[in-house]
Amino acid sequence: MVPTVMIKDITTNKESGTVDLPCLIDGISLYIKKPAQPTAAEVDTWKDDAFVAPFFWVGYTDIEAEATVQLKAKKVGDYLIPVITNNTTIAENSKLLLYKAQAKHMPLQGAATIATKRFAPPFVALNKAKGKRSKP
Repeated sequence: MVPTVMIKDITTNKESGTVDLPCLIDGISLYIKKPAQPTAAEVDTWKDDAFVAPFFWVGYTDIEAEATVQLKAKKVGDYLIPVITNNTTIAENSKLLLYKAQAKHMPLQGAATIATKRFAPPFVALNKAKGKRSKP
């Protein structure tokens, strides 16, 4: 499967809503926007002019053994095109899942975390009536 989109959904600027895919044409990086697609499971409810691109219906899993497809970059002439291919036999009506490793959370070097941060003592206001500090 390839990321099929309308020409209006191709841009040279990485902006909000673009998909992070490698796409290089004549040395120029291109970014694509995910097209609006029907979401209802019943095909007969889709509009006659509905745009359907199965590439964007592929889901993600962080369990490598559950992945049924893989993302590759295929060179066609001078073009580098993202392509999704199956990496195993896929049973009918199976979910198409790409493996995407879970992000590792690492604290910034030298940053304090809530567990290690020491908070300042609470501010105690002056009691003007008696000239004494009020209890916290």
